[in-house]
Amino acid sequence: MAVGIVVFMPPCWVEHQALLYDIEQYLLDMDPETCEVLLERIDSYNVQCNGTLGILDCG
Repeated sequence: MAVGIVVFMPPCWVEHQALLYDIEQYLLDMDPETCEVLLERIDSYNVQCNGTLGILDCG
């Protein structure tokens, strides 16, 4: 008999965690292309999830 446990995480929480990880990775290499993608994701997250993530300076 197999028993499985399913945990449902709210989509905004999952996206928040993914963004934090990706921002940390971006800070290691400072790739301008990655920064632009992150800016779009941060803006989308802030709108959809009433988030307050700050905007990155892509220089």
